[in-house]
This record gives sequence, C-alpha cells and structure tokens, in this order.
Amino acid sequence: MNITSNSVGLNNYSTNLLNMKNNKSINKNINIQVSYKSALEEKKISEEEDAILYELYKSDHSLHTAFTFEECKKAIVSFPPPTAPGSVRRAWREKWESATPEVKKAMRSFDSVYSAFLMHNEEYNGNMPNDLNGYFKFMGTMKGYIQNHYYNVPGVSHEFYESLMNLTSGFETELMKYL
Repeated sequence: MNITSNSVGLNNYSTNLLNMKNNKSINKNINIQVSYKSALEEKKISEEEDAILYELYKSDHSLHTAFTFEECKKAIVSFPPPTAPGSVRRAWREKWESATPEVKKAMRSFDSVYSAFLMHNEEYNGNMPNDLNGYFKFMGTMKGYIQNHYYNVPGVSHEFYESLMNLTSGFETELMKYL
C-alpha cells in the first residue's frame, strides 16, 4: 500500500477510510488531522515567539553574557513563562501591544500576583501547563487565587480586584482564538 501525506490535508490512506467507514470513524480521522495541523501551527507560533524573545535576549548585554538562551528561558519568572506554548505567549504579547495604560497596569499587577501564586503553590514551580487546555485550567486556578486573596480584603481596592478578574477573563477570550 502506498501512503502519501501533505502537511495540511488528509493523507491518501485516511481519504480511503473516509469512503469505507461510518460517521464515527470519519470524525476520528478528522480530529486526528486537525490535531496534527494544530500541532504544526503551534510549533510555528512557538518558533516565532522564541525568535522575538531571542532578539530581546541578544539586546540585553547582561543576559546574553551570563546565560545561554535556554538557561535564560528557564530562569525568567514572568507570566506567561517563556516555556509556555507559543499561542499563550502570542496572546499575552498581542494583548499587551494593544492594551490601554489601565490594562497594562493590570497586566503588570497580574505578573506580580502570578509570582506570589508560585511562591504559595510550589507544585506549579517548573511545572506549568504545556498546552492551551492546561492554560485554560490554570487561568481558572488563578481566578480562584485572586478571589481568595484580593476580594473584600482590607487594604485591597475593589477596582484592583476587578482589574485582575477582567484581565483573566479577557485573556481567556484571547486564548479561545487559538482553539
């Protein structure tokens, strides 16, 4: 049997299966093909985001003389971490680039809240999700953390809490574009 494939279409073998099987098998083949295409797209986005980060790394003398690029990626504590899937990093970067000053302030605050979260939840240190579904779940965890630590807490304004919650909800909306 001859099997040929292209990167975005169904291969010949799958096309033959589509003609021979019932709808249940058709759905399985389509899902496999979509996942493969999504993995290729994710890899491309990750490479583009790594290139952007690499340019920042090379322009900072203290970073590129003290660390290799891979060491630098592992050492940075920010949200999203440099090891996050490219689509997560791109969504955050694009949100930042189009943000108003108020949203940028909330994004900086979220970065601090994320750092505090990591200090209190060691299971996430070095063990962040590696796919979009994991980041959706993580954003839900962060909303719970924000709710517990910033809602109706003496000394914390309600506006601060609302800005964090609006940011997480808005970021989830941005991530939906990559599903």
